[in-house]
This record gives sequence, C-alpha cells and structure tokens, in this order.
Amino acid sequence: MPEESGTAPIETLLRQMAEGFGPQAWPGPPATIQLRLTGAGGGTYHISLGAAGGTLEQGLAPNPNAVIEAETDDFMQMVTGEGEERFWPFLQGRMAIEGDMTLLMMMFADAGRS
Repeated sequence: MPEESGTAPIETLLRQMAEGFGPQAWPGPPATIQLRLTGAGGGTYHISLGAAGGTLEQGLAPNPNAVIEAETDDFMQMVTGEGEERFWPFLQGRMAIEGDMTLLMMMFADAGRS
C-alpha cells in the first residue's frame, strides 16, 4: 500500500496492521490496544480489533486492554524486524507494556505474517 501524501510512515504501518485484521481474521475477543509512540513521526494511536476487523484511530482509547509506550523506531523494529532481533527493544527494556500480554503476542504474531 503506498503512503498517502502527508501521512507519517508509522501511521501507514499501523493502518496496514489494523486493516490486516479483516472480518473474521482476529482470533480473539474484541480488544483495544493503545500506542504512545515518541520520537520522529510518533503520536498517540489506538487499534481496535473485533469480529468486523481492525481499525486505527488517533488519540486515547477510553479503556484499552493493553498499552505500549515506545520510541517510534523501536516499535517499527518490533513489527517489521526479523527473527529474535525483532524483540530486542522489548527485551532491552526500551518499551513499556501494560495490560494483556497474550493479546499483544497475538497481534504481533499476526503482524509478522503480513
């Protein structure tokens, strides 16, 4: 998917992640993941996942099931990286994660397949 004019690369990636969970592609219960990304191109987003698929919105979610706080580059590495290097930002303590870890593992596993 080409980037829309004026859209940050992280927003394009997040939108692709959310839209990758088309109807019946999300295996879990409805959930919302809050993302607070800092650094170049960062921002506050949330991905909502459910039976109708996934959606991306800017801003805070009222009651997220999980929250990720990270530098934009570290998050991008987690989503687009290969092998164990993909998880280095988390393993090195450069990401703060709260909430339902199982939900996040399901999301990242599926994101790695797209």
